[in-house]
Amino acid sequence: MTGDDLREPGEALVRDLVTRHGTIYGLEEAQVMLDCLAADAPTKGPRVLEFEQAFAGFVGVKHAIAVSSGTTALTVALRAAGVGPGDEVMVPTITWVATANAAVLLGAEVVFADVQPDTLNIDPADVARKITERTKAIIPVHLYGQAVDMDGLNALAQEKGLIIIEDAAHAPGGAYRGRRTGSLGHLGAFSFHMQKNMSTLGEGGMVTTNDDAMAAKARDFRSHGQVEDFTDIGANYRMTDMQAAVGLVQLGRLPHLNDVRRRNAHLLRSRLEDTRGVVLLEDIPDVLHVYHLFATVIRPEVVGTGRDQFVQRLAEYSVLAGTHYACVHLRPCYRKRGHGEGECPIAERFAPQIVTLPIHPRMTLEQVEHMARAVRFAAHAD
Repeated sequence: MTGDDLREPGEALVRDLVTRHGTIYGLEEAQVMLDCLAADAPTKGPRVLEFEQAFAGFVGVKHAIAVSSGTTALTVALRAAGVGPGDEVMVPTITWVATANAAVLLGAEVVFADVQPDTLNIDPADVARKITERTKAIIPVHLYGQAVDMDGLNALAQEKGLIIIEDAAHAPGGAYRGRRTGSLGHLGAFSFHMQKNMSTLGEGGMVTTNDDAMAAKARDFRSHGQVEDFTDIGANYRMTDMQAAVGLVQLGRLPHLNDVRRRNAHLLRSRLEDTRGVVLLEDIPDVLHVYHLFATVIRPEVVGTGRDQFVQRLAEYSVLAGTHYACVHLRPCYRKRGHGEGECPIAERFAPQIVTLPIHPRMTLEQVEHMARAVRFAAHAD
């Protein structure tokens, strides 16, 4: 197929290539929404409890606490862990800014850890180097849907007496050595944003834990501190019954939708693995990667153009690629807090070259083939 052929792929082929992420809703979700409307659409009602119990069972933990977003899930988890002013929280710099912001909003200081070049996940060795006597928690992010090396981090946390809070926003249904994400640390935080592998009507989140005391603190904090008769200051981070009802349906769909993502990703990987100038991240053994995104690293000196120009080339072939994620420690809000170049050299080298490709379950194999051809052509264009 020529470059000109790629520029005119047809409306049906293009439709799902111009959307980067997302889940699939159907008639079952519509029906449960109508049922909730008939019940006056309560907040934190019986469907929320049912969703929490189902999600806890799915992940393999004792407790799941439904909240209003992935960011509030991180905030509630940190609060349940006792994080506050004077504490340090370690986060990877390649992530969405919410991972760091949740700690700062509770008065803690963020320490940014570098990443491993083969996966762009947090580097346990750099975490070990940066731990201080003020370090209270580590937030590993299962970036792009692939679980972090949790054995190394858990051993480090046990040695130093630290709390592990998994940011599993990209990895619902993912697993590490047979255990589901969200069950691998002291607490887990999930996002059900509209772009994630499963969603609860655009926003939503979940905190998971096996710790009874942390679960009680999380439930208390998410509802104004009311559970224990306002013994602590809380906030309103509750989920509605309508969101939970949709979440129950989405949770039932999740294994199949993740399988479709993995099917698409494996086909795309097979088509791109020898593409000059396009580096694929490692798919680590013993990890069930659920491919929230398909991340690549572009080598500008080989493809003959910068990352942004490469993304524009793909757009010309109706492939809407992304650039997830920049280094959070170099964002203006963190530069103002004293962070800057040199803190995370591997991340600083790789982040400007990241190109993420759509891999959501609406895509057909034909669309994946088209995207692969577009990437190969863009990489070899004069």
